[in-house]
Amino acid sequence: DRALTYALEGPAVLTLLASLVLAVAFLTLAAPPASAGHSQLLSTSPADGSVLAAPPSEVVFTFDAPLLPDTPTVSINDADGQVVSSIHPAPDGDSVSIPWPTGTSPGDYQVAFRVVCADGEPLVGAITLTISDSGDAASSSTATAAPPATSQAVTATSSASATGAP
Repeated sequence: DRALTYALEGPAVLTLLASLVLAVAFLTLAAPPASAGHSQLLSTSPADGSVLAAPPSEVVFTFDAPLLPDTPTVSINDADGQVVSSIHPAPDGDSVSIPWPTGTSPGDYQVAFRVVCADGEPLVGAITLTISDSGDAASSSTATAAPPATSQAVTATSSASATGAP
């Protein structure tokens, strides 16, 4: 009697166990990553790290989602961390820009941003630019994809003072 009971229960238990393992594996693979749904910086123009022979007319940040109005702040800081220009620009869909101030001298600059995308997630980040004092520019000023480290959700790290973000 007992041998018959174990023989019937053994395969049923194994089948149930295999089904549970497959269900957990499916749910794990089907779940979106933790970062899914959070907006991010897609590109900048000029590109982060650009060395320019002359100042750009403006710096543009493009995100993967529309920006909420009345939330962006963008500032340009010199190598000493002094604010050269800071504005609250109106977003243009998924982009925000700051005009480059006239009369800036050659040197290193950080352009920092703080925006809130349509998903409600605040983002802060910054890029660096060098305005060379010679006619030689080591890298172009074309837009490129932003590296993941240039922007972060405020909930992950609030580093406005460390990045110079407004």
